[in-house]
Amino acid sequence: MEPYFDKPTQYEVLRKIVPLLAPGGRFYAGHSESFTHALDLLQPCGRTIYRATREAG
Repeated sequence: MEPYFDKPTQYEVLRKIVPLLAPGGRFYAGHSESFTHALDLLQPCGRTIYRATREAG
């Protein structure tokens, strides 16, 4: 994720990326990223690792 995006822009980008994750896929972010504003899309499963909140399908 581009670290200079504001939170609303991050959310829109994530909204487009998350459905493209493979089932059970993970999204790896930089150590300075936090997506707590997008918990409806991604759930943390590590410090910088996220998975889709709902599996696409």
